[in-house]
Amino acid sequence: RFPALQHRSFRRLWIATTISVSGSQMQVTALRWHMNELTGSAFSLGMLSLTRFFPLIVFSLFGGAFADSHDRRRIIMGTQMLLAANALFLGWFTLTHKDTPLLLFLLNGIGAAVIAFDNPARQSLLPNLVPRDHFSSAASLNSMAFEMATIAGPMIAGILLNTSGLASIYFLNAISFFTVIMAIRSLPPLPPKTEEMAKSK
Repeated sequence: RFPALQHRSFRRLWIATTISVSGSQMQVTALRWHMNELTGSAFSLGMLSLTRFFPLIVFSLFGGAFADSHDRRRIIMGTQMLLAANALFLGWFTLTHKDTPLLLFLLNGIGAAVIAFDNPARQSLLPNLVPRDHFSSAASLNSMAFEMATIAGPMIAGILLNTSGLASIYFLNAISFFTVIMAIRSLPPLPPKTEEMAKSK
């Protein structure tokens, strides 16, 4: 039913992406809870959403062009490491009780800016992992992974909030990014998109 899963590189990355996006959705849920615990303010919750939305819009203008002119494999590995570091900082500051609303706004915005570079690189990587006739299957599976993560992530976050606390969610999310790094490391280096276009002419 899903022929794209026949391809080992795609299958590895798809499983890793599902885990990683689930971790990210856990963190989104945790951040909202965290902000509410710190401030109890609906305005602060709105600002938290704004600090995620605004960098995504602004930096997406550059993320696509950057992915077109650089090795997407290296871009994704770099963004995953930055996102892991971001989650580790959140976990550490939470664990040491140095968390503040301003810090949550700042780290949330930085994470969103990094995602603006990660998403275009990941999307443009897909044609290199499956043949053209399996591309629609791969795209459907990627959408399915996101949908599963939006359900599983908040559910797991809710369980962890009641058992091990906020910091554990951030630390688990940091670990989840390394599944993508491992999957990407198994891929051969990819040429910039501009070189691929030149070769096809």
